[in-house]
Amino acid sequence: MVSARRSFVDLLKHSQPIERRNLRDEVYRVLWRMIVHAELAPGSKVAEEEVASALGVSRTPVREAMHRLEFEGLLTASPGQTSTVTTPTLEDLEEAYTVIAALEGLAVRLAVPNLTDDDLRRMEEIIEAMAEHGRRGEIEELTEVDTQFHRLLHERARNSRLQRIVSQLRRQMERFEYAFFSSPSNVEASLKRHRKLVRILKRRDAMGAQRALERQWDLGRQTLRQMLGRQAEEATKLETDANAGEKSLETVGEFRFGKMTQG
Repeated sequence: MVSARRSFVDLLKHSQPIERRNLRDEVYRVLWRMIVHAELAPGSKVAEEEVASALGVSRTPVREAMHRLEFEGLLTASPGQTSTVTTPTLEDLEEAYTVIAALEGLAVRLAVPNLTDDDLRRMEEIIEAMAEHGRRGEIEELTEVDTQFHRLLHERARNSRLQRIVSQLRRQMERFEYAFFSSPSNVEASLKRHRKLVRILKRRDAMGAQRALERQWDLGRQTLRQMLGRQAEEATKLETDANAGEKSLETVGEFRFGKMTQG
């Protein structure tokens, strides 16, 4: 128990330095990254005072950052000035991937008439960058460039409301995406789907692109559901702490959601 709390504080102290220009956003960035990358496991306690002390900031930006993470579903408020890292559920997975498939399908259909040859070349460059990060096992960087690929499509859709909604939803899905890309076979499958999508986009086939992207998200959903199911039994065995509310921190790269539930 004590070692887990010390590990949490140590992780915060060794995070990237806090920029003083916007403390709330910087504290949010640090905590968000720790949760998404499973450095802070589901069920772990996040104490406002501990975070403030470890990062050398006042409690106000910490409180504001934690409220934002609660709104995004990554934290849930606990008694006192403490929050708990949420455990993603199969229901979360189904809901998020069903919605993102529909929204991104619409976005790519709207984007096709506006895509330039330079855009398509840029997308191919991004795919190669994804492949390189995949070969190196750089999950965080891979996820970032994948986001760039999709963001280009969102921008070319020229619908600011759609772009804003999709961006917010994808932000909430990062834990799932990080888990997905932690598997080399999933990386290879994703690269093939991205390349296929670009081939369709080169033909200016808007409806074909919509179907391909919707299918891409659906296959990702199915893969993650299988992965999480396999991890459920093993994760349950890890919950050996006498206090069920405390869980050990997971190491980077060994992504676990913890015990999966049905919602």
